[in-house]
Amino acid sequence: MLCDPSQLENALLNLVLNSRDALLGQRGTGNIMVQAGRAAESDPEGHPPGHPRVEISVTDDGPGMTPDVRQRATDPFFTTRGESGGTGLGLSMVYGFAEQSDGELIIDTASGAGTSVRILLPEGELPDEEEVAAEPGLSPGSGETILVVEDETDLLAMTSEIIRTPGYEVITAPSGRAGLERVERGAESFDLLLTDIVMPGGVGGFELARRLNDLRPGIPVIYMSGYASITRESLGGVPAPTLRKPCSPADLSRALCRQLEER
Repeated sequence: MLCDPSQLENALLNLVLNSRDALLGQRGTGNIMVQAGRAAESDPEGHPPGHPRVEISVTDDGPGMTPDVRQRATDPFFTTRGESGGTGLGLSMVYGFAEQSDGELIIDTASGAGTSVRILLPEGELPDEEEVAAEPGLSPGSGETILVVEDETDLLAMTSEIIRTPGYEVITAPSGRAGLERVERGAESFDLLLTDIVMPGGVGGFELARRLNDLRPGIPVIYMSGYASITRESLGGVPAPTLRKPCSPADLSRALCRQLEER
């Protein structure tokens, strides 16, 4: 499959946890089934045949979704679990992962009839040795400091390590609010802000970038997002390039180098 393996693992974990939560409220036992295989040439949704795809599905025999819940299931922060539940980012993140991997997310569900969520991803091919040799390396840094703001702990650690590899220094913040505190406190100097766009807690990447622009104009910004539908134009962020998660180390390094050179 052509995708980021850690993001795929995250997506499957989210789907299994969603199914588990759906089964918790019903009596008796419930079943969760995970399957993988080559996708059919044409599926029941009527999608046309094309490049070979792999299908991974997570199916449960829980209560299913009403039409209204099904329609909103992939909206960021939508949840049916109430205040004591999760962030509402599970299916939205899985949808973003599928879209950015040139894939597709299909939800088959009905109230009282369980739910099956299918991820369809393009079938991968191993590159030729010459293509691997020609892959550009990471653009070297010169000790510049990058403030990385990301609420997903694993992704924050992975992104920080990618940035350190070519020679950058890294400061991290595990939420938009923590990033805003670093910016407003002004105790640490940094050369670029790399921030996720959608984060829980009331402070997103666009607001963080606007505040940075007010307090320290001239510091470049790069946005990261797993949601294809969210754009700077739609939410009024400071002009800056957006990297779609998951992004490759080479793409991230090139974006950092380009933004720092244009200061």
